[in-house]
Amino acid sequence: MNENNRAIIFEQYLELIVIEECVKDFRNVFTNKDLAALHGFIKKYINCSISNLRSFANGLKKDIDAVEQTVTSPYSNGFVEGNNHD
Repeated sequence: MNENNRAIIFEQYLELIVIEECVKDFRNVFTNKDLAALHGFIKKYINCSISNLRSFANGLKKDIDAVEQTVTSPYSNGFVEGNNHD
């Protein structure tokens, strides 16, 4: 998508600005394995006007111990995601 089309879409759907920032913030948590950024993310989005982002932040807060372990762990289950079979 070119920058002009992107600008038009973002002008019509202002929520996309918040969503894009949220994705970047969340990616930063894992890229840097940064627990302070995780807690900042939760604090920032726990009262977000977009209900799905607010719900996501609340879910992270509810299971904070597991989320913190996921952020700091050197291990990943990415290679098996989508490959679980019964």
